[in-house]
Amino acid sequence: MKHIFLTGDIQCGKSTLIQSILQHGAGKLVTAGGFLTYFTNRETQKTLYLGDASIYGTLFQTAASPYVSPLALHHALANANLPPPIAAEFDGETRPQIHLETFNSYGRTCIEHGLAHATELSKNPAICPILVFDECGYLESSAADFQQAILCALDMPFPILGVVRQMNTPSWLTSIQNHPNTELITVTQKNRDALTPQLTNHFLSSL
Repeated sequence: MKHIFLTGDIQCGKSTLIQSILQHGAGKLVTAGGFLTYFTNRETQKTLYLGDASIYGTLFQTAASPYVSPLALHHALANANLPPPIAAEFDGETRPQIHLETFNSYGRTCIEHGLAHATELSKNPAICPILVFDECGYLESSAADFQQAILCALDMPFPILGVVRQMNTPSWLTSIQNHPNTELITVTQKNRDALTPQLTNHFLSSL
């Protein structure tokens, strides 16, 4: 089964589509782990957090679950004893302050734990364990351990649903895009809704 990586313009709804797919497949499509990113505002800075995507396995147990906002994600992770570390900070005037250790240590661990959890979940033939990688971007260009964990996961048998940031120049993301197990899909406002059932069925086709 192909891993699906979404790409497209900023704020075209890629992360929203991921949540919609997980809701649509609730009960059968179960998030084993991986990572998610989201922004919150802290005083005058814009802060990017890196969270454990296994939280989606709890939040989307039923198809009636609503869209989970960044603030709701932040609280849900904290309440689940999965406090998300800061991945980067932006002040709007200088280059972002990137916390490489967050990616190389915490991010790598989220991926490795997700793969272990997927192995256990795969023993149940009624569900499809999935990993979420949202998103892979330029901030991790120097995070070698994090990159290696992602590339190793692409060779594993568990399906991945992720996001790849659009880049105008070659980068480490090319290794994801060109991987033989990867299918890259461009998301637009016009095709976003139609992609929900299409990609949900793609992942559930293995059951």
